[in-house]
Parts: sequence; C-alpha cells; structure tokens
Amino acid sequence: MAPDDALIMEMPVRMGQEFDILLTPVSRPELGEIRIGEDLFAVGRTEAPFISYPEELTAALSRRHARIFAEHGAVYVADLGSKNGTRINGADVAGHPLRLSDGDELSFGSALSFRVRLSPRVAAPEPPHVMVTLQPERSDLGLQPIELSGFPYLISKADDTFARYRDSHPQQVNYLSRRHAHIYLKCGIPFLEDLGSTNGTFVNGHRLADHGVPLNDGDLIAFGGSHFVYKVAVHREGDADATATRTVFAGPDAVATSSRSRNMPRPRSWTRPPTRLPSSVRPTLSSTSSASITRRGRKTKSTPMPRRKRPRPPMRRCARRAARAAAWRCWRRKSLGASA
Repeated sequence: MAPDDALIMEMPVRMGQEFDILLTPVSRPELGEIRIGEDLFAVGRTEAPFISYPEELTAALSRRHARIFAEHGAVYVADLGSKNGTRINGADVAGHPLRLSDGDELSFGSALSFRVRLSPRVAAPEPPHVMVTLQPERSDLGLQPIELSGFPYLISKADDTFARYRDSHPQQVNYLSRRHAHIYLKCGIPFLEDLGSTNGTFVNGHRLADHGVPLNDGDLIAFGGSHFVYKVAVHREGDADATATRTVFAGPDAVATSSRSRNMPRPRSWTRPPTRLPSSVRPTLSSTSSASITRRGRKTKSTPMPRRKRPRPPMRRCARRAARAAAWRCWRRKSLGASA
C-alpha cells in the first residue's frame, strides 16, 4: 500500500460533511456528473462509477488510484501511488494530500478530467449513530472484544488493540500488516476493505479482493489467518435495545428448548444400514442373490457376499486313462532300454 493511503487512514474524518462535491467531466460530458455524498470517496477502475466507463478511459486508472475525503470543513484529494498519477490544475498530487477548491480541474491519468464544484450543504438531520462490535469467535485464545464507534478504523499490528498480544502470540501478530485493512461507514453502513495486506482479509471464508464489502450482523471476519477471527455485531441508535435482546439475551424457554434439541436422540430412521450384514444373516443369502434392504421406502442393493472356495473336483475318467497310458509308455521305454 502506498504511503499516501496510510496518511489518509491516520487522519480523522468527520461524520458530517459540510460541502456537496460535484465532479463535472471536462472533455466527455456524456459520462455524467459525479455527486459525492460520502466522507470517503474511492477512485479506481473497479470502483463505481468508473467501472461502467468505456475501457479506453479507465485503462489509465489504477485499481487503487486516489481518494477524495473531507476533514474540518475542507475537501482533500490524495494519490495512492497510482501509475499514471493524479493532478490538480496540472500539478501532480504526490507525497501528501492536497486541498481542493471550487473550480479546480482534477485529472486522473491522462484521459479523465473533472471540474470540481463545491457548494455548502444544507443542514441535514444527523445520521443514526452506528457502533460495530467485533466479538472473538474462540474464547480459548484470550482475545478481547473490539468496540468501534469512530470510523474509519484501521486494522494494524502496530495498534495497541493487536500489539498487546505480542508476548502470548508473537507469530500470529506478525501475520498482520501495518496497514492491513480498515472499517469505514458508507451511507450509514459499515464496510470492510483490505488495504493490500500480505496475508489477506476474509469475510465468511472469502478473501477480499480490491474493493470493500458491507458488514452484516453475524458475519465472520478474519485478519491474516485463522487466529484473529471475530463475529460482527452492528448496533444503531434506533434498534440498540432490540439488537441487544436478539443477540445477547435468550428466554428460559428458548434455552430449555435448545438444550432438549441437543440432547434428543436421533430417530431410528436416520441411522444408516450396515454396509456388511451380520454373520448370522449371511448364510441365508445366496452368493449370486441380488437381495435388497428397504430404507425410508427406497431399495438399496446390498453388498454381494464373497464366494466360498469349492473343493477341487476329482480327476475325470479320460484324464485317468491318459495318465495310465503315459505311465505305461514310460515303463515300456525303460524296459526296452534295459533289455538292449
């Protein structure tokens, strides 16, 4: 990951953005305007709306090209080490984020240029406060839950949240990268995005590619392997009580029912028929019989019985005659030779 991306992650981003950001295409008006209403806007060839642009326009974009974000009433753009660069009014954006002003020309690569329009945003009701709890899946590893109330949140092995496990699990902590992943809000929904980590970020067993995915209640997320695995719980102001009741508390009837279901013996019809019949039953079946066993109304072919070895049949009459004739000829030759 580029150093600029790390710099963005360290900057606090305010929940309430004070400007409406409008990007108007300069040379290709048919592409349509881009209205930015989030605190963090990703620019890349796999991000919306660039993924729908013609291929000849997005060929100069990198997968992680740039970021546009708001902080303290100002709007900034940062290049993420893209191959073809980001420019403001012809000046390269490199090393650190630069502030955007109304009327600036913002270029990504050589084919995409936009005119920046900033207009004060009309005061809107505060969005519901969102909290995310990461509960360790395993209790035998000594991991502590993680409560997130400020976004974006950076997953890093240098952060105290994970660095405190260096004494007990040093190798597992080293599986994390310094800029491993981050959790951010988009339209009030928490998203998880991998930041180019070495050992990957996983959601429900699937490794994240180059874009963020929304997080839902009950999702299992893993950072760098199978050690730091957490279960996601999303809490909002409006449904905090209902969520707590649904995820934490269970009535005595539900507990009793669940315990009875775990201890209840399985019905006899669920047991599989033996693949080999008992020895007491084997003599009743012929070796060439196609006997079948009924299971749940279906007929399944039984395992064929091994053939018993029959005793060797006695020598036939013609064979005995041939043997006697051969023995007589042998005796005849010997006797003739002795008389000579």
